[in-house]
Amino acid sequence: VRMTGLVMLVSALKSPHRLGRTAGVFAALLIAGSFALTGHTASGSQRWLLGPLVVLHVLIVSFWFGALKPLILVTGQERAEDATRIVARFSRIAGWSVPGILIAGLILAARLLKDVEALLSVYGVILACKVAVFTGLLGLAALNRWFLGPALASGGSRACRRFRQA
Repeated sequence: VRMTGLVMLVSALKSPHRLGRTAGVFAALLIAGSFALTGHTASGSQRWLLGPLVVLHVLIVSFWFGALKPLILVTGQERAEDATRIVARFSRIAGWSVPGILIAGLILAARLLKDVEALLSVYGVILACKVAVFTGLLGLAALNRWFLGPALASGGSRACRRFRQA
């Protein structure tokens, strides 16, 4: 399922037609949905809850990471006014969607970890690494949202460079 989605996504990216955009969205949903078909969320009695949560989690994380390169390009190639508008729009979307990463992750962890000792398992260590990375990225996101993004409005090309570097 994931490979089918990836092949569809590559094909959609090469398509100059509007249908390619629709196919790309469908492919992204297929890829995200494939995570609910394998691993710890696919087995057990709570599959009905864990499957949709992991799909939501993957979609939001994909949006967040997927937007980084375009934001870097926009701040390097577009006028400061346009870059400011685009970064502000991304920040609004991320502002209400990124908490979904945390909420879905917390529910998934609470349902998958049997007890506190499970934090010492391989899954627990991976989870701790994910939490550490997420915390660091949230710090960068806050820096961009409250300081670097607004500075784009008044700082011109210098602010764009600082935004890209962060």
